[in-house]
Amino acid sequence: MKRKVLLLLFLVLALLLAACGSNAGSSGKKDSDGKEREKDGNDEDEEDEDDEDEDDEDEDDEEDDREDKKEKKELDLKMDADMTGFFAGVGEAKEEPVTKDLVWDVENGWSGKETVEIDGNLYTWAEDGSGRKFAWVEVNNPEAMEETVNIGGEDYPVVWLWKFNDKDCMEYTVPDHIVILGWECFLGCDKLEHLYLPERMQHIFAGAFSGCAALEELILPTGITEIEDETFAHCNSLKSLTIPEGVKSLGEAIIGECLSLEEIILPEGIETMGYGCFVQSGIEELVMPESVTRINKALFQHCTLLEEVTISSNIDFTTPAREDENAVLTVAEGQEEFVNMFYNCPELEVIHYNGEDYDDPEAFAEAVFANE
Repeated sequence: MKRKVLLLLFLVLALLLAACGSNAGSSGKKDSDGKEREKDGNDEDEEDEDDEDEDDEDEDDEEDDREDKKEKKELDLKMDADMTGFFAGVGEAKEEPVTKDLVWDVENGWSGKETVEIDGNLYTWAEDGSGRKFAWVEVNNPEAMEETVNIGGEDYPVVWLWKFNDKDCMEYTVPDHIVILGWECFLGCDKLEHLYLPERMQHIFAGAFSGCAALEELILPTGITEIEDETFAHCNSLKSLTIPEGVKSLGEAIIGECLSLEEIILPEGIETMGYGCFVQSGIEELVMPESVTRINKALFQHCTLLEEVTISSNIDFTTPAREDENAVLTVAEGQEEFVNMFYNCPELEVIHYNGEDYDDPEAFAEAVFANE
């Protein structure tokens, strides 16, 4: 009997142990599966985070690219703006400026009405802002220019020489009835050695003599008040030039690439000088009138023979000419721009200003802008 009881207890204990082992295995498996699922979840989270990081990096790269392109575009625009209207090449197409008030009191513009051809020359009649009528001429036959032209039964005075197209002409006298020379009027007349202008002439538009490579001298009429942009650019044979009294302003690159020009005489009365006014010319000395109060950038750049300059003591160095009328330069900007005005002037020896002499642009700039 006792033996049966012990055997029964042993069987119960075995069953209990078996049951505990089964539960432990199941629990271990569950723990293992949970860990695997947790690991898989962590891996997925890490992959998601990696994907987000890559997306962020791509967005950063795209933003950097956009910024780089924006900066490049701004730089390109600035360079274009700096170069616009400055020392354009001979024959390069340029927009014609708005007509200014001239002898015909043009206030509201003018308009060409009808063109006729007479002896090879083209005449167009027009009307100014005050209702007065006149004609301009495009010259192909200089010997046959009319003083008055009849168009549609009405006579018009020919006062405006629009274009001169006789490129083989070596000497020409502009008739007395002409008071205006048009834009790039004699452009590319590279055989023209002698040109005579009437004293009563009132206005000469930009680039009028540009590219007249054989022109040796020219006496300007005393009635003009402005020398416009590139008026004498590329006149490679011009040796001396006298600006008449009455001129108030000089435009951009008026003697650009006049490499033979040794002297330019400026009268009192000139007030402003434009961008690169004397750039890349052969002048050796320049005396600036005391009437000059505003000058612009690049004034003497590439004047490789320039030795001596006298600067007007009345210039406001903090305000550049022919730009924003309200612009004011800081001392640092003013110094830098003044020094750059003499870029590539290797022969420059002295700058005279307000009774003092300076042997280089840097010394001058420091002395002048220290007082601004």
